[in-house]
This record gives sequence, C-alpha cells and structure tokens, in this order.
Amino acid sequence: MLGNLRILSDPMRTPFHLVRYLENLRQNDQKNQELSFRAQREIFCFDGVTN
Repeated sequence: MLGNLRILSDPMRTPFHLVRYLENLRQNDQKNQELSFRAQREIFCFDGVTN
C-alpha cells in the first residue's frame, strides 16, 4: 500500500495517463465547487426576490 502512495508522490515514476487522470479529477472537483457556489448564489438571489 505504501509503495503505491510513494509512486503517486513521485511524478517521474507515475504513468503519464495516471497523472492526467488525477489532474482531471482535481479540475472536475474545482469546477463542481464553482458550479455549486454559483447555484447557491442564484437560489439565494431568487429566494430574496420571491419573499
């Protein structure tokens, strides 16, 4: 198990496709957070208009 973590922490030993996969996961997570924040803000604004 620790060997796998060591490979992930060393970019020279990590397969390129795995690096890309992990980077895509990180970017998707960031996009989801931004979309979630925007949706919450729009819901809040809409709620303010309707009350």
